[in-house]
Amino acid sequence: EILNRENTEKLSALKYIFLAGEALLPELVNKFRRLNTNVLLENIYGPTEAAVYASKYSLSQWQDRVHIPIGTPIQNIRLSILDRYDRLQPIGITGELCIAGSGVGRGYLNRPELTAEKFDQDLWDYQDYHDEDQKLLRGRPDASRGGFLEKSPPGRRRQKIYRTGDLSRWLPDGNVEFLGRRDHQVKIRGFRIELGEIENRLSNYQEIKDVVVVDKADEKGDKYLCAYFVLNPARAFNKTASVVAALREYLSKELPAYMIPSHFVQLEELPLTTSGKVNRKALPEPEPEAKEEEYAVPVDEMEETLVELFRGVLGVDKVGRNSDFFSLGGHSLKATILVSRIGKAFNVDFPLNKLFKVSTVKGIAKYINKCRKCLYKDITIVEKKEYYPLSSAQKRLFFLDRFEDIGTSYNMPSVIRLEERPDPERYEKVFRALIVRHETLRASFEYINDIPMQRIHDQVDLKIEYFDAVDSGKEPWINYLIRPFDLSKAPLLRVGFVQLRGNDFILFFDMHHIISDGTSMGNLVRDFEGFYNGEKLPLLKLQYKDFAVWQNNLLAGGVIKDQEDYWL
Repeated sequence: EILNRENTEKLSALKYIFLAGEALLPELVNKFRRLNTNVLLENIYGPTEAAVYASKYSLSQWQDRVHIPIGTPIQNIRLSILDRYDRLQPIGITGELCIAGSGVGRGYLNRPELTAEKFDQDLWDYQDYHDEDQKLLRGRPDASRGGFLEKSPPGRRRQKIYRTGDLSRWLPDGNVEFLGRRDHQVKIRGFRIELGEIENRLSNYQEIKDVVVVDKADEKGDKYLCAYFVLNPARAFNKTASVVAALREYLSKELPAYMIPSHFVQLEELPLTTSGKVNRKALPEPEPEAKEEEYAVPVDEMEETLVELFRGVLGVDKVGRNSDFFSLGGHSLKATILVSRIGKAFNVDFPLNKLFKVSTVKGIAKYINKCRKCLYKDITIVEKKEYYPLSSAQKRLFFLDRFEDIGTSYNMPSVIRLEERPDPERYEKVFRALIVRHETLRASFEYINDIPMQRIHDQVDLKIEYFDAVDSGKEPWINYLIRPFDLSKAPLLRVGFVQLRGNDFILFFDMHHIISDGTSMGNLVRDFEGFYNGEKLPLLKLQYKDFAVWQNNLLAGGVIKDQEDYWL
């Protein structure tokens, strides 16, 4: 890293350095600039399938932005950024980078299926536009890349394009910004996450030399994010725990909570493939970060309460005053639950982003002691009525169903394979108990005086259907079980058993999203297991209609209405 003047002068005959193969990190460029040479750095992008080089960007233009662009297309190459429906993307909108032009190959040798997937016919005719209005309408940063007219008519010769699988976007100055791999886009707890975006943010942290972020699953099948990092030796922290806490706090200012990794693993170096790329399969499994000293006994009643909250949210037994919420498996969804329970237990406003700064029992207790107390308001149980209002989420789904002909778009089907022949009476008894326990399974939705309302029925009938796929095939049971719901008729739940062969059965059930979501599905599964095993479950304190009424009151005259008045 340190060159004396004599070694630096040996570079005097060197004019250019071309960098390619991996995403270029800002720290590497800044390190080279400190050598104070006249060598020009060029960031080159392109896959082998397009003759290696497809775009270039001179680092002399770069002004310490978060990402280093991959530039503009080289001669005889055209770049397009398309969405999942092959529509051209305007400035600033992420899509898949596609390459057309002289360098694009014909396909993969003896791999027709992969060739068909990655190589395609260009969909668009291009022509230069010099009219500024035309360029703006088409979202084109400059005329050199051309605008688009329309989809090519039949019979016209079109160029072949290569779908790179790289996520990119146009910048206002006409350059392309690389954002990561499309196959590194993951979905965790309903959020679609670009792993490359998290990596880019972390790589800009001055203590980080190299970093890679991956998605993993725990023993329960729940997905989480894990960041593997290598420290810059010149700026390294003394303790791994210190840098992890600092990284969490840094990311909490840069990214939403669901994009902050649950685990951080420090490595001496990232494992690489023979071609020099990060070998994600060789990354070690994250080990529990907790040490024995973290299980120190709580010193007061507040810490004891926090320990119990940690146990309840995380589902672990061993928690001490020095235990870290994220080290024990906490993630953004569990963090939201913990923050809510802390607020209720101690009558304080404990913001979610604060948990990323103080995530130990001891640290949270210290923060709470400094907080101003605020009255925590419980949701109250509403009196029995014929109809109840809808929550905001329910209203949206109701209008979509009524006016957009959404069909089965918001059905929530699930299939469970059974290892033995089901007992029909036992299953029917369990489902009846679930319907009695959860009012939302007895809800229907309709207009009352031109206002969408929900009605909670005292009783509803659920007919469980049985199908023999061996004799009748798949069509009858699929057509019955997978079809739109009529929101005016309860229950918005459909259950069926399908015999595939012998004692091989599946349990199929489907609900409309207006009465269920991912969290409530987990509650239903838990209660189903309890009833199936003969347990007597405690009565529910609240039902969803109670939340819906509370939310409507909040919108009508509570803190949300105050916020609306303020901003207006």
